[in-house]
Amino acid sequence: MVLRLCLFGASDDTGNLGVSALLRGVLAGIAARAPDAEVVVFDHGRGSGPASATLGDEPFEYLRVGAPYTRRVHNPESFARLWLDQAVGTSRHPGIRALRSADAVLAIAGGDSFADIYGRSRLRSVTAPMELSLDLHRPLVLLPQTYGPYRSQGMRQQAERIVRGASMGWARDPRGHDVLLDLVGPDDDPSRYKLGVDVAFAVPLAGRETVARTYGGVRGLLAEPDDGPELVALNVSGLLANGGQQFGGTLSAEYREVMARLVRHVLQADREARVVLVPHVIGAASESDEPACRELADELGTRVVAAPPTADPGVAKALIARASWFCGARMHATIAALSTGVPAAAIAYSDKFAGVFEGVGRGSAVADARALDGDELVRTLVDSYERRHADRPGLERAAAATRERAREQLDEVLALAGAA
Repeated sequence: MVLRLCLFGASDDTGNLGVSALLRGVLAGIAARAPDAEVVVFDHGRGSGPASATLGDEPFEYLRVGAPYTRRVHNPESFARLWLDQAVGTSRHPGIRALRSADAVLAIAGGDSFADIYGRSRLRSVTAPMELSLDLHRPLVLLPQTYGPYRSQGMRQQAERIVRGASMGWARDPRGHDVLLDLVGPDDDPSRYKLGVDVAFAVPLAGRETVARTYGGVRGLLAEPDDGPELVALNVSGLLANGGQQFGGTLSAEYREVMARLVRHVLQADREARVVLVPHVIGAASESDEPACRELADELGTRVVAAPPTADPGVAKALIARASWFCGARMHATIAALSTGVPAAAIAYSDKFAGVFEGVGRGSAVADARALDGDELVRTLVDSYERRHADRPGLERAAAATRERAREQLDEVLALAGAA
């Protein structure tokens, strides 16, 4: 019997490589265990049809369905039409047909979106597909993600309803697991609510030829570690470079200056080192990392280069894997480092970073920009950089164990879907 799966919350059309990494992490697990599965990925685009994602160097075919979150019922592709089809029993939207025949619906809120720190509208857009799946009586699997915080009691109650209705729920770190169990409450079966790891740990590296097509024209980026100067990689976040206003202006340090001071330290500590700035959110939006990376590279000289943007997280991950140390404020950029055994530090603007770093024994490498001033941030990051060679063997062991856990949790998810 062919396994039919629907996936919400991870797609290739956002410009955020972290979201694309979630898609590839899930698809990689499915490809390894159920290569003939029929997978429908819901995204924010128009129409529906065949699509493909590259996993390493191998394509994986799936069906994409556009279902942008809007209440405009007159829009035939809107998520509101899915609700309408469910309410009146019609099947005009291709997504409703896929949902009704699904063996399981997999849902993931990228980053820390299963919370109301971005506002109620973002949380509603995340939870609406989950609620529709429950209304359709389809087995709902909440893939590993962060839960909370909830500043609004109404939003917390909504989260409680969803997690209690799910057939299986996963948290990606111990802190999130505690919140998940608190949402479940004492009267539900805690064996359904599990501690896992971020699915992005399973993203395969792109192959040499694919990486060379993207970065081959940038001198020094593709040299093997033993063939040239040490390569240090950093992600410069357009979100934080523009002030991080989504977080109420609570960031305590001037982010651009912190990044410049950190890069200058690396350049002075090793007169041969090269620094590559890696964008992990791309496109024209104000949060794009591309201009932030270019501006810092232009400011700091010839040994600092901005990497060309790529839409494939496996390609960016392959570049990051060449570095001796990495620092980022995009969490899935730091996961690209941690999952390949590259010592990394994070500039945190929410609680999501701490749990993931603690999971691989690197909690001290999280510099919380909400609590530390500029000098304290730089000291924390420099300390991580100076420990990079000593930290690497332990991190490589932790990364291998975490990648194995990422594989095991997909086994459990697919076993549930196959038994449904």
